[in-house]
Amino acid sequence: QVVTVSTSTKVGIENLSIKLVGEFTLAGTTCASSVPRFSSCTISVAFKPQAKGARTGAVLLNHDGTPAPVSIALSGVGL
Repeated sequence: QVVTVSTSTKVGIENLSIKLVGEFTLAGTTCASSVPRFSSCTISVAFKPQAKGARTGAVLLNHDGTPAPVSIALSGVGL
């Protein structure tokens, strides 16, 4: 799954950090610790289930702005 982080503010995003919760791992990112105003970057997330059935998690994006952290829900089904 790919998550796009974009800014539309006059100041952009500073001190961005990415944390994954649950059975998901960071597969790659084009995001740095700052995202300039009116631009975007991507976060690629891989599902790594540890058990069968429905699994949930989240991408947490912490930064200097509000609201922080931003939580993006993730889900998958382990086979």
